[in-house]
Amino acid sequence: MINIPATPYDGVEETLQLLKEHFNLILLTKGHNTEQENKIHRSGLERYFDSYEVMYEKNEDAYRNILKKYNISAADFVMIGNSDKSDILPVINIGGQAIHIPSDYVWDHEVASEDAKQGKDYPVIGTFREIPATLQKMEFA
Repeated sequence: MINIPATPYDGVEETLQLLKEHFNLILLTKGHNTEQENKIHRSGLERYFDSYEVMYEKNEDAYRNILKKYNISAADFVMIGNSDKSDILPVINIGGQAIHIPSDYVWDHEVASEDAKQGKDYPVIGTFREIPATLQKMEFA
């Protein structure tokens, strides 16, 4: 897997370029440090991010630690990801906001139960290109 191309989804690079002009961007990924860092470098997208973090687990405590490290209030934090369980719900549960972009390639253990999603309100979009318009509709502290 180390040599497989890390090709970004359609619209990712253009969207990141636009977002970079208006937001501080931190890439948060989960997995083995060396593998994830290698994938970040191979993707060619590293230049759009102010920083990146390879997290052991994406849960409420981990996100709280990230916010503390970067001195970001939860109300000013928006997570964009493809996993309800790891990217979306923990951030909402600590007072942040999230945008869900479902993917056909989400592991079964990353799918949240309907009970866990009950009462949670967050936008679900189809492509990365929809992110700027979705962010414009969201309220920030």
